[in-house]
Amino acid sequence: AERENYREIRRLVAAYHREYGDDVTFIPGAYFANAYNTRDQVDRDLHEGRARVCARRAAGWAARDYLAGRGLPSGRDAYAALKILAGLPGLAPDLRQAAVDLTRTVGPDFSLPDGVDLIQAAAKLIGGL
Repeated sequence: AERENYREIRRLVAAYHREYGDDVTFIPGAYFANAYNTRDQVDRDLHEGRARVCARRAAGWAARDYLAGRGLPSGRDAYAALKILAGLPGLAPDLRQAAVDLTRTVGPDFSLPDGVDLIQAAAKLIGGL
């Protein structure tokens, strides 16, 4: 039953994304996280997760502004704008890599590949556009 609950939550989150066209954050286990970690560790984990989400969204908004300012389609949301930007001809290689990194999917343990820092990628992209 627990797995079915998570499947239903994922379906609901996807429906919200389709209906409202915005990013949705779901942190499974966060409600009960204190049962498994110290308060300080939970605070660090949640802060890091929020920082990642904020970095992606800020970079996505910058990408939308950049694309719109050039008369290009910017997509439906921040994520789509980053995907479009990553494929834009003529974009500097370091900015393209930042856009690619910002659209990476986290693993089941919410980790990213080694060397990928979304906050640094967002700062590079925003500063470079």
